[in-house]
Amino acid sequence: MIVKERVIAPSGLKVNVFSPNYFFRQGVIEWVKQMPAAHSSKGAQEISVLHFADNFYQLEWSRRPKLPAGKVVIVVNTRQLSELSGIFYGDRVSIISDNSSMLALSEAINQLQDCDDEPQAANEDILLTFGELAFMWGYLQRGHVGGNAKQNSRYKRNVMKKLGVQTEVGLLTKFQLLYLLDMTSRQKKIRIRSNKRSTGVRESLALSLLPETLKKRRPRQRIMQ
Repeated sequence: MIVKERVIAPSGLKVNVFSPNYFFRQGVIEWVKQMPAAHSSKGAQEISVLHFADNFYQLEWSRRPKLPAGKVVIVVNTRQLSELSGIFYGDRVSIISDNSSMLALSEAINQLQDCDDEPQAANEDILLTFGELAFMWGYLQRGHVGGNAKQNSRYKRNVMKKLGVQTEVGLLTKFQLLYLLDMTSRQKKIRIRSNKRSTGVRESLALSLLPETLKKRRPRQRIMQ
């Protein structure tokens, strides 16, 4: 379970640490206590550090994604670092590797303090065909995908390429974040690509059923406390 602890830096900055790893939480807490005041002149803010100890916590969180209020530093494994890039607004979320030093974490916190809260332009949306979206709907049902195996394999490759991921964990995590995360946090969204053969009924069906399907299969255990 991801546990929350709070520490206040000498500058008055409040830092919330979310992590399932006790030693990570204590390491961040001790570092923040000694962290020099940020050079930002905007005064103390509240920043959260969200740490995923492994792919399990990251994947489970993405099934019902919610960021702490305010600005957030997300700490993930190196492989997922590139696969999560481009999802979040840079003035709200910073992502670093769990192999980074505490100095890198301090720099990420300082950069978020310096970022203006002005809205940023959203990136180009990710367009999926009706078939690709229907495939992902079935794939998220723990891999129960019907239909032609060769066609499903092509759908999977296409979606992975469009999302810019190379692993199955990256595919599931990034798709769910782009589909379910609050629009105030993400700078992209998934849309169905319209074509002459598609109808409004089919598009509405594809876009409305997936979230309801995801809600029905939530894990019972609590990931964040």
